[in-house]
Amino acid sequence: MSGQDRRGRSMGKSFAKYGPADLEIQLHGCLLKDAGCEAGLPEDKVATLRRIAGAVDKGLLEGAGFRLENRTWTPSAKGCCLLRVLRG
Repeated sequence: MSGQDRRGRSMGKSFAKYGPADLEIQLHGCLLKDAGCEAGLPEDKVATLRRIAGAVDKGLLEGAGFRLENRTWTPSAKGCCLLRVLRG
């Protein structure tokens, strides 16, 4: 488990009481992705930043008692990340 995942899990415990049923979210934009591209970072570096942020998201939601399947943005992908939030 990465440090980012552990940090997210710790924060997520406070959200467990708000648990919805299964939920799928297709993001069409991302401030982190947009900022990295605007700063001129290579797409592979932007994708790495998205994977790190995705690890925090995963830890946060798993800490709240959910399972998260996240497909973070990759170069040449349409839209941005796809998040599936499932009951834990």
